[in-house]
Amino acid sequence: MITKEEFEQLKKLHQDGYSVSEISKILNIKYNTINYRINNLQIAPRFDRQNVDYFENINCEEKVYWLGFIYADGCLFSNIHGYKLDIQLQIQDKHHLEKLANIFESKVYERSRFNNMLQKQTDFCSFALVSKKAYHDLLKCGIEENKSSIESAQILTHVPIQFINHFIRGFFDGDGHVGYQDKRNGQGQFGFTGNKSVLSKIQNILIETIGVSETNIHKRQQNCCILQYGGNNNLKKLYDYLYNNSTIWLERKRIKFEEILETKINPIISPDRTQSPYKGTMKVNSIDFPWCTNAFINNKNFYRGQLESELEAAYYYDMEQVRQRGEEAKQFMNFPSKYNDFEQWINEGN
Repeated sequence: MITKEEFEQLKKLHQDGYSVSEISKILNIKYNTINYRINNLQIAPRFDRQNVDYFENINCEEKVYWLGFIYADGCLFSNIHGYKLDIQLQIQDKHHLEKLANIFESKVYERSRFNNMLQKQTDFCSFALVSKKAYHDLLKCGIEENKSSIESAQILTHVPIQFINHFIRGFFDGDGHVGYQDKRNGQGQFGFTGNKSVLSKIQNILIETIGVSETNIHKRQQNCCILQYGGNNNLKKLYDYLYNNSTIWLERKRIKFEEILETKINPIISPDRTQSPYKGTMKVNSIDFPWCTNAFINNKNFYRGQLESELEAAYYYDMEQVRQRGEEAKQFMNFPSKYNDFEQWINEGN
């Protein structure tokens, strides 16, 4: 027997897309009991959620972006209990996943599991949309069950040509990467992971629209390949292409783009890349103004240069710490004794 309260909890969890096994663990009730209640009492998944016809017409930036993101990171399931879209991301991307969940007036849940590769518990977040209508609309758009085992670029035929950069941005936010090719000279690299058909199509689009050169698509494992480019010239082209006329993106990847590109546009660093003992301060290739301040603080780039003295560069770095971090800045400052000067600087409206 289960109580009325447990029954209502069971019903709510099922409506939110939890599996029988997950509900069993959450409520500490036997799997067979949960399965029996769901099957015999006919607790139906919610098909009346807001916007379940969202993907019926792919006709705007937002829909195209999420289509690309779902193609990269989403999974479609169907069984006797219903039809479901499921997305699981690392916990730091929960806020981004909530943007999609809010469209359907749903929630994102935090969970954890044991990672065999890392040999430890890892946290993740998940969103499930239980809807036959949304399921079939996504199928029509070219997203299939077990898509990772299917070699096809069919989905791109469903994306209006004027929105193709938004689809690629969604795909990139799901299965792309950006970082340093060589951090010593500030050169970046970016890439996409997916099946060869889709990557070939994306490469052709990038060649035609932003002028990157053709490069080999390397196979990593069965039905999984990687398309990768290096160099800040290519990085800047892709950045402009992805984020042109955009309103939605994964924040941490855009920040990484901007971090690398800011490194590129700073003054030419001297060959030995002389680093000051003061945080955020370095020597540049200039006779009259040989110092600059360049740092990433609270995920924001700060550049102040060029300056006459190493001390002045360090001073500006500290002022920016105070502006961005406030009281927390004391532990990062070069001149703790001058904190009052910084407060005055802040109060004057800087």
